[in-house]
Amino acid sequence: MFGGKTLIVAYNAQFDLCFLYYFLAQFGMADVLKGAQMLDALTIYKDRRPFPHKLCNAVDAYQLKTQNTHRAIDDARATLELLAAMEEEEQDLERYVNLFGYNPKFGAPRPAIHSVTYLPQGYNRTGKLYDEVPAFFVRKEPAVKINFFFALSLVLFAACLVLDILDVIKCRKRGEEIGNRLMLECILHTMQVILSVVLLTN
Repeated sequence: MFGGKTLIVAYNAQFDLCFLYYFLAQFGMADVLKGAQMLDALTIYKDRRPFPHKLCNAVDAYQLKTQNTHRAIDDARATLELLAAMEEEEQDLERYVNLFGYNPKFGAPRPAIHSVTYLPQGYNRTGKLYDEVPAFFVRKEPAVKINFFFALSLVLFAACLVLDILDVIKCRKRGEEIGNRLMLECILHTMQVILSVVLLTN
Protein backbone atom coordinates (compact mmCIF):
# COMPACT_ATOMS: atom_id res chain seq x y z
CA MET A 1 0.00 0.00 0.00
CA PHE A 2 1.11 3.57 -0.70
CA GLY A 3 -0.87 6.53 0.58
CA GLY A 4 -3.76 4.21 1.41
CA LYS A 5 -3.91 2.88 -2.17
CA THR A 6 -2.76 -0.36 -3.75
CA LEU A 7 0.81 -0.13 -5.04
CA ILE A 8 1.60 -2.24 -8.11
CA VAL A 9 5.32 -2.88 -8.56
CA ALA A 10 7.07 -4.40 -11.58
CA TYR A 11 10.29 -4.26 -13.55
CA ASN A 12 9.41 -2.56 -16.85
CA ALA A 13 5.94 -1.97 -15.39
CA GLN A 14 4.46 -0.55 -18.59
CA PHE A 15 4.81 -3.94 -20.29
CA ASP A 16 3.30 -5.93 -17.40
CA LEU A 17 0.48 -3.49 -16.71
CA CYS A 18 -0.74 -3.62 -20.32
CA PHE A 19 -0.91 -7.41 -20.15
CA LEU A 20 -2.66 -7.23 -16.78
CA TYR A 21 -5.20 -4.70 -18.03
CA TYR A 22 -6.19 -6.66 -21.15
CA PHE A 23 -6.33 -9.92 -19.18
CA LEU A 24 -8.68 -8.41 -16.59
CA ALA A 25 -10.71 -6.70 -19.32
CA GLN A 26 -11.71 -10.11 -20.70
CA PHE A 27 -13.60 -10.72 -17.45
CA GLY A 28 -14.92 -7.19 -17.06
CA MET A 29 -12.57 -6.58 -14.13
CA ALA A 30 -10.22 -3.91 -15.54
CA ASP A 31 -11.71 -1.33 -13.16
CA VAL A 32 -9.81 -2.92 -10.25
CA LEU A 33 -6.72 -1.11 -11.55
CA LYS A 34 -8.37 2.31 -11.22
CA GLY A 35 -6.83 4.36 -8.45
CA ALA A 36 -3.88 2.01 -8.03
CA GLN A 37 -0.42 3.54 -7.63
CA MET A 38 2.33 2.20 -9.90
CA LEU A 39 6.06 1.86 -9.36
CA ASP A 40 8.47 0.90 -12.14
CA ALA A 41 11.70 -0.61 -10.76
CA LEU A 42 13.33 -0.25 -14.19
CA THR A 43 12.88 3.54 -14.14
CA ILE A 44 14.57 3.71 -10.73
CA TYR A 45 17.40 1.40 -11.76
CA LYS A 46 18.14 3.51 -14.84
CA ASP A 47 18.75 6.47 -12.53
CA ARG A 48 21.11 4.39 -10.36
CA ARG A 49 23.30 2.44 -12.78
CA PRO A 50 24.63 2.83 -16.36
CA PHE A 51 23.51 0.75 -19.35
CA PRO A 52 22.62 -2.17 -19.73
CA HIS A 53 19.39 -2.18 -17.76
CA LYS A 54 17.94 -5.69 -17.90
CA LEU A 55 16.74 -7.27 -14.66
CA CYS A 56 19.66 -9.69 -14.75
CA ASN A 57 22.02 -6.69 -14.86
CA ALA A 58 20.33 -5.25 -11.78
CA VAL A 59 20.63 -8.60 -9.98
CA ASP A 60 24.37 -8.63 -10.66
CA ALA A 61 24.89 -4.97 -9.84
CA TYR A 62 23.29 -5.30 -6.39
CA GLN A 63 24.51 -8.89 -5.83
CA LEU A 64 21.02 -10.15 -5.08
CA LYS A 65 20.36 -13.66 -3.78
CA THR A 66 17.47 -14.43 -6.14
CA GLN A 67 18.64 -14.95 -9.70
CA ASN A 68 16.79 -13.69 -12.76
CA THR A 69 15.59 -16.95 -14.36
CA HIS A 70 12.75 -15.43 -16.46
CA ARG A 71 10.30 -17.40 -14.32
CA ALA A 72 7.50 -15.31 -12.85
CA ILE A 73 8.10 -16.17 -9.19
CA ASP A 74 11.87 -15.68 -9.40
CA ASP A 75 11.53 -12.41 -11.30
CA ALA A 76 9.00 -11.15 -8.73
CA ARG A 77 11.35 -12.02 -5.87
CA ALA A 78 14.31 -10.46 -7.65
CA THR A 79 12.34 -7.26 -8.22
CA LEU A 80 11.35 -7.13 -4.54
CA GLU A 81 14.97 -7.66 -3.46
CA LEU A 82 16.12 -5.03 -5.94
CA LEU A 83 13.68 -2.45 -4.57
CA ALA A 84 14.81 -3.19 -1.03
CA ALA A 85 18.47 -2.78 -2.06
CA MET A 86 17.78 0.47 -3.92
CA GLU A 87 15.76 1.81 -0.97
CA GLU A 88 18.66 1.01 1.36
CA GLU A 89 21.01 2.77 -1.04
CA GLU A 90 18.87 5.92 -1.31
CA GLN A 91 15.48 6.58 0.25
CA ASP A 92 13.64 8.16 -2.66
CA LEU A 93 11.51 5.36 -4.11
CA GLU A 94 8.27 7.20 -3.35
CA ARG A 95 9.37 9.96 -5.74
CA TYR A 96 9.05 7.47 -8.61
CA VAL A 97 5.46 6.43 -7.93
CA ASN A 98 3.40 6.95 -11.13
CA LEU A 99 6.52 8.20 -12.94
CA PHE A 100 7.76 6.07 -15.85
CA GLY A 101 10.85 6.76 -17.94
CA TYR A 102 11.09 5.81 -21.59
CA ASN A 103 13.79 5.62 -24.24
CA PRO A 104 13.58 8.93 -26.16
CA LYS A 105 14.70 7.07 -29.28
CA PHE A 106 11.38 5.22 -29.43
CA GLY A 107 9.08 7.85 -27.96
CA ALA A 108 6.49 7.62 -25.19
CA PRO A 109 4.90 4.18 -24.80
CA ARG A 110 1.43 3.42 -26.11
CA PRO A 111 -1.14 2.83 -24.86
CA ALA A 112 -0.49 5.42 -22.18
CA ILE A 113 -1.68 4.79 -18.62
CA HIS A 114 -3.80 7.78 -17.63
CA SER A 115 -2.44 8.09 -14.07
CA VAL A 116 1.23 7.82 -15.09
CA THR A 117 3.55 10.68 -16.05
CA TYR A 118 5.98 9.69 -18.83
CA LEU A 119 9.37 11.39 -19.23
CA PRO A 120 12.28 10.65 -21.60
CA GLN A 121 15.04 8.76 -19.82
CA GLY A 122 18.25 8.07 -21.70
CA TYR A 123 21.20 5.84 -20.83
CA ASN A 124 24.08 6.63 -18.44
CA ARG A 125 22.24 9.33 -16.55
CA THR A 126 23.68 11.57 -13.85
CA GLY A 127 20.51 13.12 -12.43
CA LYS A 128 17.14 11.98 -11.10
CA LEU A 129 14.15 11.67 -13.37
CA TYR A 130 11.79 13.16 -10.79
CA ASP A 131 13.89 16.33 -10.72
CA GLU A 132 13.11 16.86 -14.40
CA VAL A 133 9.32 16.86 -13.99
CA PRO A 134 8.96 20.66 -13.52
CA ALA A 135 11.37 21.57 -16.35
CA PHE A 136 10.57 18.91 -18.92
CA PHE A 137 7.07 17.87 -17.99
CA VAL A 138 5.37 16.20 -20.93
CA ARG A 139 1.67 16.89 -20.86
CA LYS A 140 -0.23 13.67 -21.20
CA GLU A 141 -2.83 13.47 -23.89
CA PRO A 142 -6.25 13.60 -22.25
CA ALA A 143 -7.77 10.18 -21.96
CA VAL A 144 -10.65 9.73 -24.36
CA LYS A 145 -13.36 8.10 -22.34
CA ILE A 146 -15.68 6.68 -24.93
CA ASN A 147 -17.99 3.91 -23.88
CA PHE A 148 -19.40 2.47 -27.07
CA PHE A 149 -22.39 1.02 -25.24
CA PHE A 150 -23.46 4.45 -24.05
CA ALA A 151 -22.68 5.95 -27.47
CA LEU A 152 -24.89 3.38 -29.18
CA SER A 153 -27.61 3.93 -26.58
CA LEU A 154 -27.45 7.66 -27.20
CA VAL A 155 -27.94 7.18 -30.95
CA LEU A 156 -30.85 4.79 -30.49
CA PHE A 157 -32.64 6.91 -27.89
CA ALA A 158 -32.10 10.05 -29.97
CA ALA A 159 -33.61 8.29 -33.00
CA CYS A 160 -36.62 7.20 -30.91
CA LEU A 161 -37.04 10.75 -29.63
CA VAL A 162 -36.99 12.14 -33.18
CA LEU A 163 -39.67 9.63 -34.24
CA ASP A 164 -41.77 10.59 -31.21
CA ILE A 165 -41.49 14.28 -32.10
CA LEU A 166 -42.50 13.52 -35.70
CA ASP A 167 -45.56 11.65 -34.38
CA VAL A 168 -46.48 14.64 -32.21
CA ILE A 169 -46.19 16.96 -35.22
CA LYS A 170 -48.38 14.66 -37.31
CA CYS A 171 -51.02 14.55 -34.59
CA ARG A 172 -51.09 18.34 -34.33
CA LYS A 173 -51.39 18.72 -38.11
CA ARG A 174 -54.32 16.33 -38.18
CA GLY A 175 -55.89 18.04 -35.21
CA GLU A 176 -55.74 14.81 -33.25
CA GLU A 177 -55.26 14.68 -29.50
CA ILE A 178 -51.80 13.68 -28.38
CA GLY A 179 -52.22 10.49 -26.39
CA ASN A 180 -50.78 9.93 -22.92
CA ARG A 181 -48.73 7.02 -24.22
CA LEU A 182 -47.01 9.18 -26.86
CA MET A 183 -46.29 11.93 -24.33
CA LEU A 184 -44.89 9.36 -21.89
CA GLU A 185 -42.63 7.94 -24.62
CA CYS A 186 -41.35 11.45 -25.45
CA ILE A 187 -40.54 12.13 -21.81
CA LEU A 188 -38.92 8.71 -21.34
CA HIS A 189 -36.76 8.97 -24.46
CA THR A 190 -35.74 12.54 -23.55
CA MET A 191 -34.57 11.34 -20.12
CA GLN A 192 -32.71 8.42 -21.70
CA VAL A 193 -30.90 10.76 -24.12
CA ILE A 194 -29.88 13.07 -21.26
CA LEU A 195 -28.69 10.13 -19.15
CA SER A 196 -26.67 8.70 -22.05
CA VAL A 197 -24.98 12.06 -22.63
CA VAL A 198 -24.09 12.35 -18.94
CA LEU A 199 -22.66 8.83 -18.78
CA LEU A 200 -20.79 9.28 -22.06
CA THR A 201 -19.09 12.54 -21.03
CA ASN A 202 -18.16 11.54 -17.46
